[in-house]
Amino acid sequence: MTRKHAIHLSRFELEIMEILWTLGEAAVREVQEAIEERKRPAYTTVQTILSRLEEKKAVRRTRKIGNALLFEPLIAREPVYQRLIDDFLGLFDGSAQPLVGRLLETGAVGCNLEDTDYRAGGLVEAGAHAERLAAIRAAADDAGVPIVINARVDTFLPASGVPGEERVAEAVRRGGLYLGAGADCIYPIGASDENDIAALVAGVPGPINGNTSPGGPDLAKLRELGVARVSYGPRLYREALANLTAAVQELLA
Repeated sequence: MTRKHAIHLSRFELEIMEILWTLGEAAVREVQEAIEERKRPAYTTVQTILSRLEEKKAVRRTRKIGNALLFEPLIAREPVYQRLIDDFLGLFDGSAQPLVGRLLETGAVGCNLEDTDYRAGGLVEAGAHAERLAAIRAAADDAGVPIVINARVDTFLPASGVPGEERVAEAVRRGGLYLGAGADCIYPIGASDENDIAALVAGVPGPINGNTSPGGPDLAKLRELGVARVSYGPRLYREALANLTAAVQELLA
């Protein structure tokens, strides 16, 4: 079970964590070999970094195969990157312009911005998050690029602290504020009940982003409910990786 709070990671520690987030579990040698060859460090260096991450409670040892220790992540990817964004904005007194500038330099023309408060827990105050969205919209306008802001509303996530019976109404309230601040689309992540989705489509004055999930509505049903955009996240990548793993195991059997 990954922990939700964010800790400070160095650039190299973050690179190691990215490998573990992708693989799920890996030995030191596997982590080393996953690093680009031209900048691949020594085995002992990777071992030292993993020990440091273990001290920070970012990873843990899971098991041993022969002489190889396997590690898995204890922290989630999202709060780590949220902290990086918060720290980056803090360097510029909260200005969104450097963040948008860097986003455009990478070639991206859109972003998801969620309202989970990874430091304090629960959700960021809706008005404060709307101000942040407005600042990012203004910075994008100043740059002359109409980036797509997909405002994620996290009321349906258990960590939000929003009671089940209040999640739709709170998502509608927040969605209206975020659209008014300049968001292009509202993403109530975790909303999988068809009645909830229909209520969100009817209540939020703008496009709704949905996502497919096991046991939830499929793409055709989401279209029927009025969902305008669908996110798959890393699901297709994970399915492809699982199929590749199964195929290799079959070949080796």
